[in-house]
Amino acid sequence: MPDLPLRYPSPEASDMAVRLHRFESSRVAGPGSSRRCITDVLWTRREAVETLGLDEEGTALLDELLESLLEQRNLMIVPEYDNGEDGMVTRTAETLRMLGHSYEYWMRGRPGIDATRWEVVPKLIPRRFIDPSDFTNLLIDGLEDGLGMAVHGTNLGRACEEVVRGVASQLAGDETRFSQFQLDAAIGGVLDAEGADKKGSILVAGVGSGKTIAFMLPPLILARRDILEGSQEYKAHMFLYPRTALALDQFSKSLVPFAVAAGIPLEQIHSEMSLHYRNNLSVSVRRGIKDVHNSNNQPRLVISTLETLKRRLAHPIIVKYLLRRLQSVTIDEVHLVSGVQGAQVAMLLRRLREIAPWDATWTGASATIAKPEEHLGRLIGENPKRLRLIFPSPDEMVPDGVVHHCFIRPSGLISTAGALTNATSLLVHSRRDDLSDRPRNRKQRLASPKTIAFADNLELLGRWNTDFRENERTDVFDNGRRESRREHPDTDDLEEWGPLQRELPYAMRFAEPLQRRIDSEGGISAVTGDPVLLPVLDEWRSPEDSESVCQRCKNGERFELGDVDADTMRQIGTIPYRAPHDSEDDNFASFLIDNPVFSEAGTVGTLDMCPFLKAGACTWFSNTPIEEPIRIGNRGGTVRWDFAGRATSRIQSSKSESNEEAEDLSDAVFEATYEELHNVRGAVGKDFVNAVFASPSLEVGVDLPNLTESIMHKAVRNIASYRQKVGRVGREPMSEALNITLATDSPLDLHYYRQPRKLVDRGRLEPVPLKEKNEAVARSTAYLSVWDWLCNNCVIPEDLMSFRGGEFAVRSLQDAVLSLDDRADDVKRHVVNVLNDDRYNADTDWIEDARQQVLDEIRLLLRPVSGYSFDPPMEGPNNCIAAMIHMLGSGRSGARAVPMGQASQDIREFDDALNRASNRRRDCSFIETHSPELLARIDRLLVSKSPSLSDVDDVLDAIADLDMEDRDEIRRVRRLERPIDEIRELVDRLESSGVETDSFRLIEEYQRLSHSEGSWRRFYLSDTIRALDCFKELRRNDWFVSPEALFIHPHMDSVALRAYPPESIRDDQSVIPLEEALHSYLPGMWTSRLPQALFKVAARVTEPLGEGSVLLANLDNMEQRGLKVHTIERALPAPPGRPDDRTIRVVTPTEIPIIRRRNPRYVLAETNGQRILDSDEGEPRGYENRPIRIPRSFTNRWLHVDLEPGEPIGPYHELGDGERLITTSPDGRVETDVGPNHLEHPFQRTAFESVEWHDEATVVQYVFGLNRTISTDQGYGSELVYADGYGGDIAFGSKITTEGIAFGLHPEIVSRTVEDAISGISQGKPEWGPTMIRALRSHFTIEAARTGGALSSFDIEDVISILLAGWRDEGSTLSVENLVLEASSLLEDSEILEGRVTLRVDARLGTPDEEEVMTEADAEARTRAIERMMGVVRRTLANLSEGPDPLLEFLPLWLHRSIMMSFGVTAVTALQRMSGADSGEVGYGLTPETWTGEQSKVVIFDRAERGNGNVAVAKTFMHIPNIIRSSKGQRGALLPTMDFMSTLEETLLPCPQHHSDLLGLEYRRTGGEDSQLHSTLFDLRRIGQEVFRVAGDTWGSLGVDGPSDGWRLPLLHPMRREVALTRGLAKDDVVRATKVCWNGCPECVDRVDVVQGGSAGLDYLDRMLLDSWFRISREATEDYHHINLDSMVQGETPLQLGKLHTLALRTHSQRLRSTTQPWIVGADVSRSNPDRADLVIRESDIVGMRTGQTGGVIVGTPATGVKRLLWFDLLASAFLDISGKIPEDRRQITLVFYDAREVSFDDVGIAPRFLEALREAAREDGMSGGVETLSDVLIWLARRGFEVRLCIDAGVRSLEANAPVREFLKTLSSANTGGNLKLLEREVIDPESRRRNMHKKILVTPIYALSGSANLTYSGTSGNEEIEAHIMYGDPNYDSVRTGCEDTIAMARPVEL
Repeated sequence: MPDLPLRYPSPEASDMAVRLHRFESSRVAGPGSSRRCITDVLWTRREAVETLGLDEEGTALLDELLESLLEQRNLMIVPEYDNGEDGMVTRTAETLRMLGHSYEYWMRGRPGIDATRWEVVPKLIPRRFIDPSDFTNLLIDGLEDGLGMAVHGTNLGRACEEVVRGVASQLAGDETRFSQFQLDAAIGGVLDAEGADKKGSILVAGVGSGKTIAFMLPPLILARRDILEGSQEYKAHMFLYPRTALALDQFSKSLVPFAVAAGIPLEQIHSEMSLHYRNNLSVSVRRGIKDVHNSNNQPRLVISTLETLKRRLAHPIIVKYLLRRLQSVTIDEVHLVSGVQGAQVAMLLRRLREIAPWDATWTGASATIAKPEEHLGRLIGENPKRLRLIFPSPDEMVPDGVVHHCFIRPSGLISTAGALTNATSLLVHSRRDDLSDRPRNRKQRLASPKTIAFADNLELLGRWNTDFRENERTDVFDNGRRESRREHPDTDDLEEWGPLQRELPYAMRFAEPLQRRIDSEGGISAVTGDPVLLPVLDEWRSPEDSESVCQRCKNGERFELGDVDADTMRQIGTIPYRAPHDSEDDNFASFLIDNPVFSEAGTVGTLDMCPFLKAGACTWFSNTPIEEPIRIGNRGGTVRWDFAGRATSRIQSSKSESNEEAEDLSDAVFEATYEELHNVRGAVGKDFVNAVFASPSLEVGVDLPNLTESIMHKAVRNIASYRQKVGRVGREPMSEALNITLATDSPLDLHYYRQPRKLVDRGRLEPVPLKEKNEAVARSTAYLSVWDWLCNNCVIPEDLMSFRGGEFAVRSLQDAVLSLDDRADDVKRHVVNVLNDDRYNADTDWIEDARQQVLDEIRLLLRPVSGYSFDPPMEGPNNCIAAMIHMLGSGRSGARAVPMGQASQDIREFDDALNRASNRRRDCSFIETHSPELLARIDRLLVSKSPSLSDVDDVLDAIADLDMEDRDEIRRVRRLERPIDEIRELVDRLESSGVETDSFRLIEEYQRLSHSEGSWRRFYLSDTIRALDCFKELRRNDWFVSPEALFIHPHMDSVALRAYPPESIRDDQSVIPLEEALHSYLPGMWTSRLPQALFKVAARVTEPLGEGSVLLANLDNMEQRGLKVHTIERALPAPPGRPDDRTIRVVTPTEIPIIRRRNPRYVLAETNGQRILDSDEGEPRGYENRPIRIPRSFTNRWLHVDLEPGEPIGPYHELGDGERLITTSPDGRVETDVGPNHLEHPFQRTAFESVEWHDEATVVQYVFGLNRTISTDQGYGSELVYADGYGGDIAFGSKITTEGIAFGLHPEIVSRTVEDAISGISQGKPEWGPTMIRALRSHFTIEAARTGGALSSFDIEDVISILLAGWRDEGSTLSVENLVLEASSLLEDSEILEGRVTLRVDARLGTPDEEEVMTEADAEARTRAIERMMGVVRRTLANLSEGPDPLLEFLPLWLHRSIMMSFGVTAVTALQRMSGADSGEVGYGLTPETWTGEQSKVVIFDRAERGNGNVAVAKTFMHIPNIIRSSKGQRGALLPTMDFMSTLEETLLPCPQHHSDLLGLEYRRTGGEDSQLHSTLFDLRRIGQEVFRVAGDTWGSLGVDGPSDGWRLPLLHPMRREVALTRGLAKDDVVRATKVCWNGCPECVDRVDVVQGGSAGLDYLDRMLLDSWFRISREATEDYHHINLDSMVQGETPLQLGKLHTLALRTHSQRLRSTTQPWIVGADVSRSNPDRADLVIRESDIVGMRTGQTGGVIVGTPATGVKRLLWFDLLASAFLDISGKIPEDRRQITLVFYDAREVSFDDVGIAPRFLEALREAAREDGMSGGVETLSDVLIWLARRGFEVRLCIDAGVRSLEANAPVREFLKTLSSANTGGNLKLLEREVIDPESRRRNMHKKILVTPIYALSGSANLTYSGTSGNEEIEAHIMYGDPNYDSVRTGCEDTIAMARPVEL
């Protein structure tokens, strides 16, 4: 029996598992994971009990859990491990420890992962506690209350009873339990449909919360009520889904069983999906629509996708017989509807809403997002206030399993792709008991555990799967070397397999490794000829008749094998990687595990004594057999064999062969043919798929049974997307879900790696970007709405087969023309209603144009047939529409259109002439230099199928008028002119013969459509119009189109792919969006986006441009190869790296040739060179070649932006009904209304001169070159640029009009920043050295281009490294003057120069072959490389040797540009964090005036025509004043957690990588001891320790002694190889030691995916410069404070927290006062003084508006500010204590409150990054669950040694209704705090012995006292009207308050629970 997934025995055991794994997390996770030994993670039962603070009941529960884990083989037990106690570790923890190593795939065995984060959370679902009977009664009672009428005993009441009973029967019968959330949804949905108050509902809950049942119950009840009432004209209910797979899944698994059980006839439950018609009804869609909807048994319940609805809206039967009957519409997963697709969906739903009855209700189901009701309202065009918001309350949620979120970081020692692939293999193998036991039937497949791998990038997905298949040996592969092709064996006898065939799959090398190593010896080294494996522990070789060492180990036996010396241990660590091992194998390599365990003498044994288990190199839990073959393919086809223990995989993406319409998608996804899975042609049968590599198509809603793991890479776009993906995993009750994310160097990955709580914390809310008011979409919708109107008001022959004979179709269309004319006003009114946009009305001119275009299309259909007769002849009308119907015939056979007379020959000749002209056009791109308008007219002519004679004459006349002197140009134009003359002659002939070209083309194209892959389109009028080119020529506006799919922008241009050979791609893959082409299909690229193969985009022959590594591809040559383009901009300013006086021409590709490559992994390159020799770009020319991995290509992008006038952006200020913002007089008696323009954010006010919204920003985005990296660490490669035949610069791009925000950086602050930088550089301050070098790089690049050459970024790095070599060796001061002297010296002394160049060539390139022998070819290549580099260096340094003035004159402009560029990248990062956009959806740009230094304006914009909604999110939520969050009650709490300004603040702070590197350097200074800096940046201390461990010794060798020397490291990094060579250091060590963040890294500004300008643009990014600008901005306002920790402890800060503003929110019942509130932005460390860190605190979120209070006492703080002050006081105290600042005698927390309960951990006033730091510190202190509540914080502080005292009123505790009080106290009392937490109660008795209340409400911390009227409850800290005083330590009143506390405590007694 195959594996079965883990199940927990009970919810309580599941909850205990969360606690246990959190305990394990503190041992397993963290930096330095590759050194985590098994002994570091083992624990004993006693340790678990003590750490978790378990009582007797808890201990029993732990034992129950451990027993269950052991039974399911999910627990390792090491007998008598610690003083007689057994050691333990769970399978999950051991899996994650092993992933934390992920050793290299091949010989060096280095760790690929070196840091992990492990977050464990319970899978929470709403508590299901209401039985069916009670649910029914509560439902009916709720309806009676809402409707104000009796429901019991009515048909509605009976429907409720029957539906609930039926649904329950499909779940668990009488044992079924429903949740309160489902009850609320059911009541709300029925009330909405009955017209009670609301127009719809939005259901908001996480995955697995029962939303499906919640939204299905109301339609089921209403449908059943109609049946009971016997209504003949009953209503319909529609369910809409965003994905086909999800709709199919929901139909078969939910709607049908629920509805049938509820008494709804099966035939009235319908899926509008084509699969349902074909499989369930056995009819075509065309016939089925008529049979289903135009009948007396119409469906009541209909399920559909949004895409299907889009198509069905054009069908009159659907419109009239379904959509007009709709009573309710439900849209699932609405949070996924975003961006431009969201705009399309919004317009689709509005079109539907305009057709459906006015009283139809609308329900949306969503994951947890910000403003969900507003999102649904925008989608359907409804006021959000008329929508009901339903979501489960936190106290409804209960545990139902365990969810693990693990984030792993590459070590940098091997490629990221390698680390990812190896981790994927290890994950699958370590989580499966036996991979060889394959599921044999559907039941077993569904029950078996499965893995899913997610990536949003199809290119990455393809490469990942290819590498995984190589790892697993499931594919045939070839590494490009001789005799390196591995085929699957053709025999099951392993002894007959060749050496390559016996190479084990990667993860199986770690299966029973100790026994296999003991059993193996020999294997001959190809280098030395000696045996590789020497005998070790011979006496323990596998016995024939008993268990092996490893088998006994897995059975739990712990014993020693013996002591070994260091040499033997190293031999043990050399793994045999072939099975069976053959001692005579030659060319055998040494595969050594790189772990310290194998370098030291020690005892070898089993379990904790096994060196492989210690090193994380043993898949201990797996029992997959090693030397067991399995057959590939069934008998009757090709049969091959291979190792049985391999994991199979396949890709599921939008480019894959579709299986979305499989009967059971969950089964089909995880099953595939042997041929697909193993690349065995002719193999018959299917196999189970262990791992599916999926694009986002599978992230939504689909229930894939027993999906137990996910692994993600570059797939975390936003919080909702991440939660959707992980929500696919572990959906079964009481299950475990393991989610792995490999975090790359991308800012989003690192952001969530460092702050994973943002992803897993359900309280975290993100807005969804939605651009429902996109003009391009609006115009497309207007056009479609005209057709909607016709379908709704006329008879339209959409189903052409239904109009046989054609006469009725002709008459119908004639009537339609009359109706469109006679009722034109009605048509336009309908369009306006659909658009629902104040910008448009019936007089909008393009609405009339849309109507006219529809008329043109109908009139073309009504034109007489021209030039054709038919066989058989056509009877009746001779119109085109009648001819089309005649040609359809029966559908299977119809009439053939036969050209008449000369018409066919004339048309054929016309097409031939067009083709000849198109081919010759490729040689005439130069015409654009003479007349761009003419070239555009020629291009339009050549794509027209029916030009007029005047059009052709105009083109010929214009060609004749060309003024050219170049003979070659004249010759080419004459060659083009000849076929155009032929075109003219043929057009004239056709017109003279009476053939009407338009109608001829219509019949011609329709007949061709009948024989194409899309032949189904010919049955439908709307699809025919969309498909035929003759209709495209009728367009009056480019946007008047019907997009093929909702995700396609109506304005999006398409590009045709022309594959060689043609059959290598499918028709549906041959057209791609322009943006995809500009990203992945530019000349010179390789692409894996098509899953079936790797393709090269043809670039023809490339030529070197100058002496460097820049290659030039000629556009004219590429056009001759088949590339087609048209120009969109003739002369834009040059991009970065080119002189300012240069221009560039931007072209858009329309057709791109691609070439299929046979080898998907390797390509040939010059030995020791950068040129790639793949026959497309040059010939080897006799060089000895070498295979390399396919290079990665990075686009160099730039843009040009023009802005229309903008409008200022203010704060978010949406208020509820009757609410308003006011200011009051100082005494509060006089109120004045205030507008939002008065509320300014301090940062927005200070840093920016303006922040403006632009509805129209014209952006030309283009790619002007490619960087193609060859080496793993991207150390070298080449750059490819484009030019035309005249040498003019060419770029490939697009032009859009979009929306954007322009940030006008304050000129004064920018100027001060520039001045400070110039001063620092001029004075030679070392910290500014890296900034100066970046400026020099830019200067070199521009000067090289200006003087007629070109340098790539690789060349520049060579030059800089050689220039700085003297500084590196001599340690001289780094200044501009010294650099000039060094350049002059090198140019004068050729010997020194040649020595440095030779060293760099040798260090970078090394020797090419494994034998380390320099061949003659190698020597020749080395000589050429030295000569080339010498020339590059001489030419470049000549620009510097002339003196410092040119560089110094360039410096101010470079600094200005760099501030702008760095801010732009950072603003995009902040926007991505907030909106979840990827880098392809948003971008930034500098205005032309900003680039030249005249302005300081940076624009962030949507990268989509008319916007996609992402930037609008930043506009809407630019600033959310805290007081606004108090508006609208509950809905105010659903605003985004952070506004854009707060997100930008956090992003602008120095990145965590910079702080981690500083901490590592500080450890270097202190010799590994903690300092003040470590205490302040405590959250990164462990990372700093790891940085020091990895780099400390190397830093010593490099002369780096502490943070003050940190600036040296980024300068040493480019020369890391020669540094390693000259200093005798390991290259890997130098790479890791010098790769630090000083003035930039991928986590902050060095974002290659975002930066404009490509590699040249990267040189304009400087984090130090940006930090300086941000610091100067903060210092310019009184609202930011840099707080020294000592002054904070002493009460000497200027903070005025809790101070009243004059601003207040007036509601119908309250006046809520705004106050100054603390917001800890984070910590800041100055590079010039890096020995201390200050806290950056913003004390107000609005500028000014303060009352006159001053001093250390703030009084009158209202309840709206209490919670944040409470948390600030407690958490700031914890922070200061961690920093070692609080004196021992002040480590006290005193709480005296009348009432105290648990308070939620929200509104804490701390930026997420800093909050995550505190949580991390708490985990280090033993708080395995972190700090989430008030009790957590108090327990944590007590464990840290604080004396924590809580005193409450004795009477409150004893009241029966106050169970939450007692529960809170019980939580505190049961915690293990060492007696530091005391619980007291005060019983107050007056002199008359009457009981009184202890009514104090006081919190005293070491830094503040908070005293007033607010209790420690939710109401007291949020809703009540309270008043508080906030008093700083040091003020006399602080002591007074503290004394009052002591008075109470002195008379209190301990609480007895």
